Amino acid sequence: MTYHMLAQDADLALCRYEDGVEMALQYSKMWCRYAKDLLAWMEKRISLEQEFAKNVMKTAESARACVTQQEIMPMQHIYNMALEQDIKNSLSSRQTSDLIQHRCHQALASKRSEVDKWRREFKEQWSKEQKRMQEVCVALKKARQQYQQRCEDLDRVWGFRTADD
Repeated sequence: MTYHMLAQDADLALCRYEDGVEMALQYSKMWCRYAKDLLAWMEKRISLEQEFAKNVMKTAESARACVTQQEIMPMQHIYNMALEQDIKNSLSSRQTSDLIQHRCHQALASKRSEVDKWRREFKEQWSKEQKRMQEVCVALKKARQQYQQRCEDLDRVWGFRTADD
């Protein structure tokens, strides 16, 4: 089943309810909050990952400088390899964080702002249309009352005419 069919089914389901538009607006508002919370988590996580990688790299580089200064120390080669691996892992972690930032975070942030803008515009338009409909309903009610009044006046006039004849 395609996304288009699911969206169409959702539209039809919402049309069956009197407050379907409000339900859709509420859902889009909840989705925007959900996306905002995810974005905040992503930002914090990316920040922590990058900070950790920076600190590990800094520590490994200073330790490597100390270890390489000494000559012929026990397991020096193993420590050098471990420190090199820490530096490589830190670089990889920073690259992955940057990739997540550019691909995931920015895409979600863009979609969230697009949905939020659409929701606000649609809500504003919906409010205008509801207000207009209320005004039309009030005008219709007033017109019906005037019509009833005139019918009653006409009946009275006809009633007087038949009584006079």
